[in-house]
Amino acid sequence: MYKDIKRMKEEYDAAARFYKKSRRKADELQETYSRFNCSFLNEQAGILAQQLTEGSPCPVCGSLKHPDPASLSMEAVTEEQVRKAKEAWEKGEKTAEKDSRLAGERKDHIHDKQSGKE
Repeated sequence: MYKDIKRMKEEYDAAARFYKKSRRKADELQETYSRFNCSFLNEQAGILAQQLTEGSPCPVCGSLKHPDPASLSMEAVTEEQVRKAKEAWEKGEKTAEKDSRLAGERKDHIHDKQSGKE
């Protein structure tokens, strides 16, 4: 029984390492998506601002005065880049969830073995 529990703990440790790695990766992907999305939205403001003329209403707020319009950056993020970043993040989240479940199942298995339920 000792050998079984030792093997099971090694399997759990490996699963926990996989989970930690996939969780870090998912968090990094979420940060990338958030950064891209924010940049993309900021660029939309710059695109709208290019169309502003003094005395004409802003399509967002309706103001007739435009004292500090947004500008476009040289490193604009495209909608496609935002979509791909979101898909990568969602895939990373699914992987982290799967790895978490596996680690949890292995931990439960060890507990069951130690308590004689198995």
